[in-house]
Amino acid sequence: MAIALGVRPCFAAITNHVVILVMDGARYSETWGDPTHTNIPGIATNLAPQGAVLTDFYTDITSAVAGGETSTNPGHATLVCGAYQSILNDGSQLPYEPTLFQYYREQNAAPSSSVWVVTSKDKLVILTNSSKPGWNGLFRPSFNCGVNGIGGGGYRADSLTHLLARAALTNDHPAVMLINYKGPDAMGHANNWSGYLAAIKEVDGYAADLWAAIQADPVMKDTTTLFITNDHGRHDNAHGGFINHGDSCEGCRHLLCVVVGPRFKTNQISGTRRTQPDIGATAADVLSVSMPTATGQIMSELYQPPKIFTRAGPAGNHLVISWPLAAGGYRLMINTDLPSDRWTEVPVTPQQVGSEAQVDYLLTNDAAFFRLNK
Repeated sequence: MAIALGVRPCFAAITNHVVILVMDGARYSETWGDPTHTNIPGIATNLAPQGAVLTDFYTDITSAVAGGETSTNPGHATLVCGAYQSILNDGSQLPYEPTLFQYYREQNAAPSSSVWVVTSKDKLVILTNSSKPGWNGLFRPSFNCGVNGIGGGGYRADSLTHLLARAALTNDHPAVMLINYKGPDAMGHANNWSGYLAAIKEVDGYAADLWAAIQADPVMKDTTTLFITNDHGRHDNAHGGFINHGDSCEGCRHLLCVVVGPRFKTNQISGTRRTQPDIGATAADVLSVSMPTATGQIMSELYQPPKIFTRAGPAGNHLVISWPLAAGGYRLMINTDLPSDRWTEVPVTPQQVGSEAQVDYLLTNDAAFFRLNK
């Protein structure tokens, strides 16, 4: 007798919250690109082992990509739209595609408190809206941007932004949140090298504190993904040094990216080339939000392998398991003592049957559990 199971990879891990932390204007060479990780001790020793680090993360695929500007507003807008946003950097122009905040509210009939934008830079209030017809003025997030909180008054201290962000996080448990810390960018423009490094360390501390707050919160613990990245870098030494940014040099384009969350691999260093729009696309995917205007790609190589549990029996029967060829690279694993969580590979080679991969396994244990691993 054969027991046939049609298997579709799925994930037991649930993501209900995404936080995008932007360390404004730090070069990769002073963050993960420094092998000593002197300026990001918390990220390097605490957060990175719990998630994935992308060592080949850029503003764009090549320096010639239209819209891959290395400035504050285009960079932030690209992150939350999942598509390059070639907009002005002075705060006078909205993203021209809908944001992840808007898509989430529209598809979940969610209140404004379910999505938050908290930024030290007042001009980033543009992230709360889109100029696209049918979206302009609709489904906007809650926000607190700049000195007066409503997108004016200039830039404020990151320490205040952190307190406000932490309060919104623990009070509203937002599904999507973006936080901007301006310190590294401000100190760079001030030609203050020691201040620039100190600001990176300060934001590193904020990242660790936010993650600790998330883990201490029963609503957000184990259901939150944290992205840590930059909106842009700074000129490398061959292009004028750290004071400014805005061109296609390596220093301006190469960024930090760390991802920690329930869907993601742990202690993972990935050299796969990825870019800013991929954060928006991936955030939407883990939240099960449709984002049709996104051009970024889902960073599925960072996902934990799907765990598909099925109990089969009795002994003497054949278990036939199939899954789509498109979901390739999986191995069939068996466990006869589920509480032990000890899984071993079933020594069978999948066969192609039409558009499916299929294995036929003779059951020898009445209490066997199976899953697919990658």
